[in-house]
Amino acid sequence: MKWEIQEAPCSSYCVFGWVDAAVDGLKKHFGKGLSIHVYIGKKGKGYEYFLREDLIETGKHIIEQFKDKKFRKEIRDSWKGFKKTMDALFGKIMQGKHHDLSIEELEKLYHVFNAAYAEYYDLMMFAEPVELVLDGFFKDSIKKLKEDFSILTTPPELSFIQKEKLSVIKLIEHIGKDAIISGLNADQKRALHEHIHQFAWLRSSYLETPTLSEQDVLDRAKELVQNEVVEREKKKILGFEKDITQKKESIISKSKLSPETVEMIHISDFTGILHDERKEYTLKWLYYCALLLEEIGKRFKYSLHDMFFSSKIEIERLFKEKKLDPQKIKEGFDAFTYIREPGKSTEYYGKDTLGYEKQFMHEVDTDVSTIHGMPVSGGIAVGKVKIIHLTSQFPKFNEGDILVAPMTRPDYVPLMGRAAAIVTDQGGITSHAAIVSRELGKPCVVGTKTATKVLKDDDMVEVNANHGWIRIIK
Repeated sequence: MKWEIQEAPCSSYCVFGWVDAAVDGLKKHFGKGLSIHVYIGKKGKGYEYFLREDLIETGKHIIEQFKDKKFRKEIRDSWKGFKKTMDALFGKIMQGKHHDLSIEELEKLYHVFNAAYAEYYDLMMFAEPVELVLDGFFKDSIKKLKEDFSILTTPPELSFIQKEKLSVIKLIEHIGKDAIISGLNADQKRALHEHIHQFAWLRSSYLETPTLSEQDVLDRAKELVQNEVVEREKKKILGFEKDITQKKESIISKSKLSPETVEMIHISDFTGILHDERKEYTLKWLYYCALLLEEIGKRFKYSLHDMFFSSKIEIERLFKEKKLDPQKIKEGFDAFTYIREPGKSTEYYGKDTLGYEKQFMHEVDTDVSTIHGMPVSGGIAVGKVKIIHLTSQFPKFNEGDILVAPMTRPDYVPLMGRAAAIVTDQGGITSHAAIVSRELGKPCVVGTKTATKVLKDDDMVEVNANHGWIRIIK
């Protein structure tokens, strides 16, 4: 059996949503789901395992349905409904209403939060299997299309990262460039806090949920002002959707692409747009659920760390038994496994996880000088490698370095902006790394599988994102 692996910093409380959805959720909405989905967490690192053939078969099945424009519209309309439900839930936490709830009311709100999370992932977990099939389909087109490939696979709608950047630009216009550099008065700070309130969740991840800081926003605003690019960036963002749509239409016309290829481009656009929106709402859920868990933990005298590394089942048990199992909290951090198969789930802790994990372990050949992956944003760059797994490693990254990571997340965007190129182990043409690198105009190769294991910090490499390879120079 060949397994596809995804790796990211992660805690235990949130995994049930997407693990269950890949099996039962996809079956419910699309008539076919995966036969098994495995999550293994070890000391803050999470590893997901999918059977490759399982993903491909499911992806092909869903793509056949996506060829029907009416069906795609139905999916998007359903998603709009889920977003309204989620926004209403987030609003309760934003307003601080959870602080005034009784234990019974907190339990009810926690169940509602989890139910909403599970329901929207049931619908939206199609991105992973569909993306794998799209990557395989387009692989043969890359050499023919060259730099046009990244344009054709760019979704024609703004990502949430670009929407937040536009909000920063509007903040600069409201406050004034001079104030951004010299300092804000009370009224200007209120405007800044309104932006932070709207995008408080932006730097969240599956492991950490820090609130977007004043310094973060002001640093990025100052960079735009000092580089004298405020107006240029605003024009670029506002014109993005029209510009990319016109470029796509021109390339499709002159390249005389087959009807099947054009159809797959439309499916790629649809998948990329909804994948980005799913990421946005996942970050919001993680952020606001963390605030809810923090309040629940306080009532029972548990830390947020304790809550983060307790499974959904254990937290539900907390409301009934008024306590958590200290051994399971420890093992939930050290080694925790959650397995979903049709109609049933299984959890392992500690030594049982380590035993189960052995089937996924394999040696990686690190004695290679060239790595291959999927080119998703064209260009060529040379620079020093910096391997980034955690936010605590961000300070080692310098302007012009090559960013190498298992996958990128929104908190990586400042690094991506300073990188000469971006390389990831995971992901495909609709991944976060692909979408953001195209918006930034950065060379990017995704899906290398082994980049973080083969490359080392300060290796000098050449990244060819036109053809999809990374070569170690020295």
